[in-house]
This record gives sequence, structure tokens and C-alpha cells, in this order.
Amino acid sequence: MRKCLFVLAGVFAVMTGFSSEDGALSLNGTFQGSKVDAAAPSGWTKNYADKPWIGTSKMIQTEKDGGLALQVEVLPTQGETPFYTTPLFPAFGEDSLEITLCLKGKGRVQTGVYTYGEKRAFLTEVKKTFTIDTTAENGQEITHLVRIQDTDKGKVSQIRIMFAVLPRSSFVITSIKAKFADPE
Repeated sequence: MRKCLFVLAGVFAVMTGFSSEDGALSLNGTFQGSKVDAAAPSGWTKNYADKPWIGTSKMIQTEKDGGLALQVEVLPTQGETPFYTTPLFPAFGEDSLEITLCLKGKGRVQTGVYTYGEKRAFLTEVKKTFTIDTTAENGQEITHLVRIQDTDKGKVSQIRIMFAVLPRSSFVITSIKAKFADPE
């Protein structure tokens, strides 16, 4: 009985750590705890980081408030430079997520999710491309409503939030947030 209660308490703690009452996912979207000059924010993974064809990235301190931001530059000869949350979040087919990215710079960026089934098997990616050209001091917010769907490969049980900077683009990303939303 004690073991059962301990396991249930652990599951509850993990589940409640993933999202708040308003459905917001705990994904370190303001990059707290990240180290200046690191290639990716704390809690995030730079996909293909060891490949020579990927763009450059580093954590920087912002001039305005001394906070942290991710600077990413992808040359025309380089491939897309994707980042994803290191932890997986529970989700299911037919769930909807609202992803908001705040950035400044010029080029194209994608936001979306990677979906996974049982045993962390990758299923698919759902993403949208935005073209941005802003040097506004506070940057620009873009919002993407993602609808998660099961695939022929299997039923979705987990996701990772992702964003990618595409070739011929240079951005400073100051925050990213995601929350479960009502489908439109």
C-alpha cells in the first residue's frame, strides 16, 4: 500500500509539474538558468547541433533588462536550425496548443510540436512558418494554434514544443510559451 501511494504521489507531482492551472506548459520559455554563450537555452535541445550545416546559436544577455535571449543566425548555405524542449509533455490526439514566440530580426521561423507515441516513438511534426522583419525594441509576438492529431504510425501520447530558424534568417528570441487551448 505504501509503495502504491508513493508511486501515485510521484505521478501526480510529475503531471502537475508539466502544466499550470491555465494549461501553460513549464518549458523554461524565458530561458532562466541558461549560461551566456551556450548553444541552447536550459531545458531545450538544439537539434543536429554537431552537424556542420546547421546555423549558429548562442545565449546572450539582453541590453534592456539584463535578461537572457537566444541569438540564432542561419546563412543561405545552411539548413534549418531547430530547437525543442528536452522534456516530453503528455498530450493526446485532438488536443490543441497555443504557442507564442517573441523575437526580433529578419527572416523565417517555424513553431510547432514533435509528436510521440508509446515508448517515445517519434510520430510526426506539426509546424507553421512565419516571415518576420522587425527591429522593434520589444520584438514581435507570433502565435500559432496547433491541433494535435493521431497518425497512421500511432496514437499521440507525448509532445515536444519546437521552433526552428530557417536559412537566410537572423533572430534574437526573447521568450516562448505554450499552453493547452480550446480548439477553434
